[in-house]
Amino acid sequence: LNVSPDATVINSFPTVFQTVSSQGTLTLAADADNPTAGLMVMGTEGAVFSKGKFTATKEDFIIDKVRVVHNDAAAESTDEVVNVVLEYTNSEGNTETVSKAIVGANADFTGLDILVPKDDSAVVTVKADLNTEASGADNAATFGLDLYKAGAFRATGQASGEVLATAAGSNVTGTTQTIYKSIPTVAFDSTTPSGSLTPAANTLLAVVSVTADAGEDITFQQAGTDSITFTVNTSEAWADGYDTYTLKDGDGTTLDSYLGDLGTTTDTVVFDFTDAALTVPASQTKLIK
Repeated sequence: LNVSPDATVINSFPTVFQTVSSQGTLTLAADADNPTAGLMVMGTEGAVFSKGKFTATKEDFIIDKVRVVHNDAAAESTDEVVNVVLEYTNSEGNTETVSKAIVGANADFTGLDILVPKDDSAVVTVKADLNTEASGADNAATFGLDLYKAGAFRATGQASGEVLATAAGSNVTGTTQTIYKSIPTVAFDSTTPSGSLTPAANTLLAVVSVTADAGEDITFQQAGTDSITFTVNTSEAWADGYDTYTLKDGDGTTLDSYLGDLGTTTDTVVFDFTDAALTVPASQTKLIK
């Protein structure tokens, strides 16, 4: 029996490759649910100002330091905030909240336990406990709270042990919020008509509820700077072109009238209370139509 080796090359190129990375990456971006600009009431606890999404690749990260920046500190509106509050999921899978006062323009958090899983994301919510007017808050103050990717920041890769002082991506800008003693909540009432409407001298288009916060009465001043705006959509433009919209309170008192353009399918109607003011007492609701 003769046995001879066969030197024929079966496969001269590898078919399996391994990529070795020294560490993963961590990126910050605004979450899809980042709040839009709006109104807030003095004394509110846990008012949401911004939401940042950290995304990790190749390994888990634990973030233990984060900086939140008051984006209008030069206007001395930091006295509207008692504490900045962070809400996140920790390494045990539990929701955790921590508070920090603003010093200068910054609230620097340490000792955090924010888990960003490998090839996944974690959302950090920035909230604030708002001050009261009696404790120094100013009516109509405007500001936001930004979540920073650097500064007083630290994250540690759980597989590599590498420490990051900066995340990739960008800072999350907190949209500007305006703080008042009281704000109105406006909604369409359940008695608003639906379906097809028949044009007449007094066709009812909508019934709207206006509710005042418990902090104070809400007043739309007569012929002042206050107004309420509606968008009227029609299936087709009217050949007549124009018609008058009238706004009344629940008792039938005329608050204002507006000459609308029915020659277009979308018309913006602005009532500025030329004929009468409207006051909604604190914690109460009034209807307008």
